[in-house]
Amino acid sequence: MGRTRSWKDTLGKRDFTAKVERGGGGSSIVERKLARLLVAGAMFAVLFCGLFPFDLVFRGAGAKIERRFDWTFTQYFTSGDTPENILFFTPLGFALGALLLRGNSRTQQIIAGVLTVLTGASLSVIVEILQCLLGERDPSVTDIANNTIGAAVGFGVYLFVGRQFLSTAAMWIERTERKLGPATLGTITGLFALAICLVPLIKGAESGSLSNWLPTYSLAVGNELGDKRLWFGNVSNVLIASHAATDAQLDAIFSARKPEDIFGTALIGHYDLRGEPPFVDRAGHLPPLDLPRRVATQPTRTARPAPTQPIFPHPTTATRPTTLAAVTRPIDPTALPWDLGPETWLRTGDPVDLITRELTTSNAFTIAITASSARPDQFQTARLMTISAGAHHRNFTIGQDSTNLIVRVRTGVTGENGSAPEFVLADVFADETPRRIVVTFADALLKVFIDGKDWSAQARLTPEAAVIWAMYPRDYWKFQMDSNDSARLALIYRAISFLPLGVLCAATVNLLQRRRRERVIIVLAILAATIVLMEALITTLSSERFAISNVIVSALAASAGVFIVKIRSESPWLRTR
Repeated sequence: MGRTRSWKDTLGKRDFTAKVERGGGGSSIVERKLARLLVAGAMFAVLFCGLFPFDLVFRGAGAKIERRFDWTFTQYFTSGDTPENILFFTPLGFALGALLLRGNSRTQQIIAGVLTVLTGASLSVIVEILQCLLGERDPSVTDIANNTIGAAVGFGVYLFVGRQFLSTAAMWIERTERKLGPATLGTITGLFALAICLVPLIKGAESGSLSNWLPTYSLAVGNELGDKRLWFGNVSNVLIASHAATDAQLDAIFSARKPEDIFGTALIGHYDLRGEPPFVDRAGHLPPLDLPRRVATQPTRTARPAPTQPIFPHPTTATRPTTLAAVTRPIDPTALPWDLGPETWLRTGDPVDLITRELTTSNAFTIAITASSARPDQFQTARLMTISAGAHHRNFTIGQDSTNLIVRVRTGVTGENGSAPEFVLADVFADETPRRIVVTFADALLKVFIDGKDWSAQARLTPEAAVIWAMYPRDYWKFQMDSNDSARLALIYRAISFLPLGVLCAATVNLLQRRRRERVIIVLAILAATIVLMEALITTLSSERFAISNVIVSALAASAGVFIVKIRSESPWLRTR
């Protein structure tokens, strides 16, 4: 029996729905949604890549912008930065063209093109100004010009070939939605919601762990093993302990009390570098520090003949070696600190494996050094002290780059070179004043103190930071420790997680044959459950505290994602714009 014609057939459903779907304009509703999604994605890419690693320091912002912003218009036009900066904004120009260009008339094209260029230029100005507050960027007016050109190029690409691409992509999305159905798309949405809650915990599980430290590295002062990172200055004291110093212990360190009285059995090593080498470990646990030319002529521990097998076997439990009976000449308080240079830097002949064993067990440390830099123009992280095996493999390093103090710590997040990121504290070596530098680490919190507790900075290796830092494709970059980044990175992670979740939720409920109010309730339930689950997991299983700002940003980002797609109207075959 033939199908009865409905009123939609009588009026011509195809023509009617085409007009509604296109809203009287030149693009379908799905194309508009796709355009909004492209704009959101392009802006995220610009802000993420342009402002990474988000270590903005707003203190003295005006002076920094005036000092660092380069007004030289032709500086980079002949360099490789020009095509890179043009391509950087081309996707944004394409996306803005898809969003703003609604007709075929010349006037509409001109208006859309002008708005695209102005938007690209404005966003570039914001990014370049904020880059002045980052630790390591080179903002310039040339970058703004190149980015603006990139936005114009992207608009041109859309104008000539983008419409067909957008239309094809929209049709593919619609077919895919219908083919997947609400059950499959709902499953994908649920798995994504679960993933954004679990990934920070999985990725950040090793952020506060020193378990990847290697026991085969030696200790050096004034250079890198391999003689590639010389540091000029003098060092008078090196101290290593197996837990993070308390406030009382910090006061004792800066009051120059004896290390053994401060840390007791937690003291691993203490070198007093006044007088002449070799400098023995006053704690009696580590090999002496000596000149590299003398170390090279002596057999290392691994090269020495094996001793006679003892009658009684060694105990199987891991215990710290007893104090060495090596001679320790008295400390001469009037002796000058040892000057370090090309022929006078120091290193141990044997690996300092005890440091690795003790610190990987405690997952915490205090390392202190008293040093005076001979010059402020020392770069490439000149090594004050390092536990490493060359320029690219280390457990820990304290260095100098210009007037800045550099700290590298090897963890599962920062990598085998401890340089993704390396942590920076500005203006420590602005002059030759001897500095008492104390670095502590515990519970994924790295702290640095200079000459007391008043001058300090910290960086927390949070689960959110572990995920965001892993998204950056390079294995070397700097992070300003005084940027107070923990809350900022938590907000950024929630923004980039919940916006796509909002998109997926709206796309899923649009396939359900339910009233619009019911679909809105379903979206709210999914988002609320995900927010609660994320906050519960991160605050319970990590050292993070609950913050209402995290909830607010999650809700706003998810709302933005829902707005991009929009929940359709009551009629299952008619979608709103």
